[in-house]
Amino acid sequence: MANQMTTYKATFTREDDGKWSVSAPDVQGAHSWGRSLKAATLHIREAIASILDLSDEEFDGIVIDSTFHVGNTDLDDLFIQAQKTRRESRIAQQRALEALEAAVVAVHPLALSMRDVAEMTEVTHSRIQQIESDLVSK
Repeated sequence: MANQMTTYKATFTREDDGKWSVSAPDVQGAHSWGRSLKAATLHIREAIASILDLSDEEFDGIVIDSTFHVGNTDLDDLFIQAQKTRRESRIAQQRALEALEAAVVAVHPLALSMRDVAEMTEVTHSRIQQIESDLVSK
C-alpha cells in the first residue's frame, strides 16, 4: 500500500550559535532543533510523529513545507522566491511531460517517424522512444 503523504509547515530559524531551531505551528508543541537543516528536519518530523502518535508508515509520509529565517529579511525573501519558483518549475515540468505523452499517443495513428515527432515536440527521438515504451508498459 502506498504511503499517505501529509504536509506540515515548519519554520526553521538560524540561531546565533549556528544551530537551527524549528517549529511546526500547526502541531501544538512541535518544536525542535538541529546542528544542520537535515538534522532539524528529522527532529521536527519525529516531534510531529510523537505528538500525533503516528505509526512508522505515517511517519514515512510526513512532508515538511519549510520556511527559513537566517537573520536577514532580504535573504529570507530570496529563499522564499527560490522555493516558489522551483515548485512552479516542477509543476510546469509535469504538465510538459503530460502534454508530450498526449502528443505521442495522438500522433501514433499518423505513423510519423520518431524523429519527426521529436522535431515537432523539441525533444530527442530517443526520448520519444522512451515515452512510447513507458506508455506501453503502463
